[in-house]
Amino acid sequence: MRRARLILLAGTVLYSAWLIAPLVGSRLSPLTSYVSEAGAIGQPHAAFFRATDVLAGTAFVLAAILALRAARPTSRLALLALAGLFVLGAATMGDALLPLSCTPTADAACAARELAGEVPWTHVGHAVSSGIAGFGGVVAVLGWGLWRRSCAGGTGKGFNGARLALGLGVLYLLATTWTLVAMLEPALYLGLAQRTQVFSLTLWLAWIATSPRAQQPPAPTRADRGTTRSPRPPAATAGPSHPDRRGG
Repeated sequence: MRRARLILLAGTVLYSAWLIAPLVGSRLSPLTSYVSEAGAIGQPHAAFFRATDVLAGTAFVLAAILALRAARPTSRLALLALAGLFVLGAATMGDALLPLSCTPTADAACAARELAGEVPWTHVGHAVSSGIAGFGGVVAVLGWGLWRRSCAGGTGKGFNGARLALGLGVLYLLATTWTLVAMLEPALYLGLAQRTQVFSLTLWLAWIATSPRAQQPPAPTRADRGTTRSPRPPAATAGPSHPDRRGG
């Protein structure tokens, strides 16, 4: 399990490479552009950003497989979370292997060609893989949250020691909703929405990889175990009746 955590943490670092794009010459607007446009053909150091995505996706896939083999989780919800991580990793690799030929949010001519269907098929493939990656992230976050909740019989005690992970997961789900809405109405700062989405997921993955409390279910309390004591049988049925000796 330790190897799975280390690989997952390495994947989150690689998954964060887009943060340095403005420092290495990218002129894409953080308010309106897609994160993956940093890897579009013709962008500064595009090959580097595509390579980090391939490595990050590979790390997520390996971490999911190693965690499954090491822990052998019996909970279907735990398996669901690992499946989401696997899908996220595979689709992230797809994003990098199906790069955009231009940047539609920053280049009006590119946007027009994309609308007219005059761009390579990789644009469609990239859109599909991006959607699958987002879906995988949602499945991982929801699967983890439902698993933790089930650990304490459906009460909030399942998140004891994992409140930060829960908050980051909720932020990711909200940012995903914002991104989907902004795709229909770009004036809602599509770039900022997606960056919030990706960054919150990155922080969630990093916390899951480093926090033992977020990885393990809380120990059940005595009340959670549901231990009950057998009631003492009534005096009338406990055994043969005896005269009251207090009266002498």
